[in-house]
Amino acid sequence: MKSTVYCVVSDKGKHSFYLEQDNSRYYLFTQSYRKSVQNYYGRGVILDEAVNFNRSKHDSAIINTMEKLPSYIKYIEKEFKISVLKKTKNKKDQRLGCKDARKRNQETNIVIDYADYCTA
Repeated sequence: MKSTVYCVVSDKGKHSFYLEQDNSRYYLFTQSYRKSVQNYYGRGVILDEAVNFNRSKHDSAIINTMEKLPSYIKYIEKEFKISVLKKTKNKKDQRLGCKDARKRNQETNIVIDYADYCTA
């Protein structure tokens, strides 16, 4: 399932950002209210789009938020032992030797699904 980043406006005029993955909701951080940030993240954005600087339309509030997200997501990954970012998933696959397992599978033509061992 795709990870989604979205913000909720509190009654004190602040944005609270959350990451939603596999029907679990993780709190990321809170920042001051900006209308452009609410327009971009209010309905939820897929993680790849949430940190895509090309989508920011040169809005400094959105750019600053995009810069914050990866560090907070890395903290969530460590704290809850989940894999969210592509970089983390690739490292986890390498530790399990999944890329080598896929190569051996192709070379020997043995039909074994290593994907069950490689994803978490």
